[in-house]
Amino acid sequence: MRRAGHVASLVVFVLPDCSATKRAPELHASTAASSVSGGAADRGNLPSAAPAASSPGAPATVPAEGGTVSRCGTIPCRVFADDRAAFAAALIPAPALLAVGESHAQRGSDVEPSTRRFARDLLPMLAGRATDIVIELMLPNPKCAPDSERAQKEQKVVTEHQAKSDQDDYVALGTRAKALGIRPHALEPTCEDLSRIAKAGPDAVTVSLDVITRLATETLSKLLSANAAAGDARMVVAYGGLMHNDIVPRPERAAWSFGPAMKAKTSDRYTELDLVAPEQIEDSATWRTLPWVPGFDRDAHARNAVLVSPSARSYVLVFPRSTQTARAGDAVDPTTAVPSASPR
Repeated sequence: MRRAGHVASLVVFVLPDCSATKRAPELHASTAASSVSGGAADRGNLPSAAPAASSPGAPATVPAEGGTVSRCGTIPCRVFADDRAAFAAALIPAPALLAVGESHAQRGSDVEPSTRRFARDLLPMLAGRATDIVIELMLPNPKCAPDSERAQKEQKVVTEHQAKSDQDDYVALGTRAKALGIRPHALEPTCEDLSRIAKAGPDAVTVSLDVITRLATETLSKLLSANAAAGDARMVVAYGGLMHNDIVPRPERAAWSFGPAMKAKTSDRYTELDLVAPEQIEDSATWRTLPWVPGFDRDAHARNAVLVSPSARSYVLVFPRSTQTARAGDAVDPTTAVPSASPR
């Protein structure tokens, strides 16, 4: 969700070798801090650098409940007092899988990252309502360190454009989730996966996308199956960039979205929610590929949160204009204002 040099995603997901009755390994800050970013999956050798939201031409509908029905430029939307109220509306009806995508913070930007806003303001609303969160970080595999290093190097085409704090913010998100009683997970590729990426050369980004999508689909399926087997009606959350969560992906990127498979897996109890800071929206070819952007006026309700729905159960939450800046070292403090909770 950015101009040509920007990235639509970092990555999001977990293990292929967990049985349906086992939980995938938890995200550990000590290893994730030096992680291989799956963000490579969203740039280079792709049909376009634009993020893949719903298919172009999808009609915008009046989203969710609550708020005030309005128009954001030429498209219908709902306006809320703050992002918490908009988020609550997007959770009606309650999903089995909430797939959150964000427009990642970019190097040199002074806009507060969506990850921090989600961790601080929205994630606490899921305490007691979510069992697991799968976070878009690809961990290095200690069994094949050389391939991990080579894969990380191949992905610099993407990560060099991201804010230096992105990975720290994702690790902090996992730590905060755990404190809220929500089990955090990260993508753990096999040595074969990393070898494929490392040897792919100019196709490393596309190979990364293939690996990420497969692992994401398998991992989310296992977590959903575990909840179903336990009779647990709480949701699973995925958090990452604006590609893999699409319910109606653009045809050329359909193979890289777990949205359709997870929508079927959950019997339509799947909600796609994209988080966007209004300061990021630009009048560019990249942004105009998104079905809700043409005609959207980012300044129409700058002090409010806005919810747009490109299609059924697909939402875009545009934050109120940020009052905080993205200073180095400002990653959310996971110990701040976290209610007492114990993981299952």
